[in-house]
Amino acid sequence: EELVGAMAKGLGVLAPTRRWNLGFVMCLARSLQWLPLWPLTVARVRALSGRARYSSHRIENDLGWRVSLSIDLGMQEL
Repeated sequence: EELVGAMAKGLGVLAPTRRWNLGFVMCLARSLQWLPLWPLTVARVRALSGRARYSSHRIENDLGWRVSLSIDLGMQEL
């Protein structure tokens, strides 16, 4: 949600506030994902509905990479 909020702010639009029931959306995706132009697939629903957080410690330690901008500043620069 933080990333979506920062992206919306950077684009100058309001962050989405509507929440849909996950079961309904998964059923919709399963039913219609075979349509050629239908963008909603089960894999995309899973990716968008997961609440995973990833640590940057390994890339920092192994490669010496450091965060130079916050998400908010990075989106504003786009």
